[in-house]
Amino acid sequence: MRRLEAKRALLTTMKGLPLSYNRDLQEDKEALFDALDTVAASVEVLAALLKGLTVNRKNLAGSVNSGYLLATELADYLVTKGLPFRQAHAVTGRVVRACIDHNRDLRDLTLADLRTFSERFGKDALAVLTVRGAIERKAQVGGTAHKRVAARIKQWERSLR
Repeated sequence: MRRLEAKRALLTTMKGLPLSYNRDLQEDKEALFDALDTVAASVEVLAALLKGLTVNRKNLAGSVNSGYLLATELADYLVTKGLPFRQAHAVTGRVVRACIDHNRDLRDLTLADLRTFSERFGKDALAVLTVRGAIERKAQVGGTAHKRVAARIKQWERSLR
């Protein structure tokens, strides 16, 4: 609750600045220091959590390969093929609805199945329906593609030496 009050106080202070600029900015320090304390405490908790973290790769693989986690990848794929996002979202929604209605998983779909929903699905569409394919498609700066992650790790290693 204290954080909410600090945020509210900071926003109120900033809102009043155009009307009276005096010592108002002195009052923003409390909210700033409170935010810094919260971040520092959160980093400590995260560090302790990561030390004791054990990843069950089998359960993790089962979790990411089930359900409709990759449905957004289909919409993104259609956007790269020139379909406006609103329409790509609608097509993807119909694909997911059909899978649910027929008790199928997205990974069970064939190219022919996908093309019944849109002719824009090409041969490369099935690669989108794998976790590896979804990860590798995010090759922009800051993305999850292995080459981007490896480059960022190298950059941090150089920086921390």
